[in-house]
Amino acid sequence: MPKDDTGREMMEALRLEPFVVGGRAQLVKVLALRDGSPPIVSGYVVQQKFLLGLRPVDIERRLGLIVGSIQQGCRILTLTRQPGPSEAVYELTTEYPGGLAYTMLSDVRYPPSDKRFVHQWRLVTPISVRRAIQLGPNDSYSDTL
Repeated sequence: MPKDDTGREMMEALRLEPFVVGGRAQLVKVLALRDGSPPIVSGYVVQQKFLLGLRPVDIERRLGLIVGSIQQGCRILTLTRQPGPSEAVYELTTEYPGGLAYTMLSDVRYPPSDKRFVHQWRLVTPISVRRAIQLGPNDSYSDTL
């Protein structure tokens, strides 16, 4: 990987990210109901396809969120656009909280997910929200809600 910024930006521009705006591969942000529906989001996002058909408690386990943080319901937010190469950082899968292997020094509030196939990205640049879907504790997530 080139060390200068120009070379790094060129390399990142060439990589193909598996997400788009709309459809099962789009990135979504999961928030607890108490966090509201902000007009812009940053932080961790996953592809919608990994959440389809799940209830909040199942989403919580799949993403390795704080236990009990969304079991009473959540909002799933979709982005208005795909992040650019320098706006999102790949953070491995949800088996690795914060993109790091889980060890005895890890924050116990964020347990590793047992789902190695759920890829996660961290938005480093805030992106505006296109829509928000609210789920109650027994609602299953569907992109048509």
